Amino acid sequence: MFGLILKDLKNVKGQIVYYIVVFVALAGISIATGNVYFMSGVSFLGVALPLSAIAIDEKDKWDTFALAAGVTRSRLVLSRYILACVSFGLMLAAAFSVAAASRLLDDAAVVALLSFGGIGVIAADVMFPFIFKLGTEQARAVYLAFIAAGVLLGASVSVLIELVEGAKNILLFLPMALGVAGLLPSVYASLRIYQSKNF
Repeated sequence: MFGLILKDLKNVKGQIVYYIVVFVALAGISIATGNVYFMSGVSFLGVALPLSAIAIDEKDKWDTFALAAGVTRSRLVLSRYILACVSFGLMLAAAFSVAAASRLLDDAAVVALLSFGGIGVIAADVMFPFIFKLGTEQARAVYLAFIAAGVLLGASVSVLIELVEGAKNILLFLPMALGVAGLLPSVYASLRIYQSKNF
């Protein structure tokens, strides 16, 4: 399993600069404006990284080779989910670190980062079965639609945090809890799809 994840990371190493640039840009805007909501957008990159890794595998027909070499379908599916979790974890950790270093990490910022992170995990839960079913090219259109929906949902979250009494207490846990709870059915759906897929 570790070898599969390491392979994915090596495949996308050429794109790491892109993710760093996006993160630095969002972090810079957040620091300049004193608004951590801009930096919360990095959560959506948690889906983009494994999506890129799967796209490279599709181009190289890696899955066909891996299955012929004895790698199980369940390992291939789970490795993509683990890569997404690692990606989300690193991006959220970086966002919290920058917010803390720039003295933007108040209660509202914690809620915003965790809420947007949860929305990103929910997007991953929904996206992965589409990716395994349709392939990355067709799934990208669905991903863009989810980004738009996530932005609208995130804007609603920010309004609730500012205007609704007690919203922080709910939003601190709810989106991430829904995202984590959705992992199991998402993995199950992806495994069912991938088990019936012909290569």
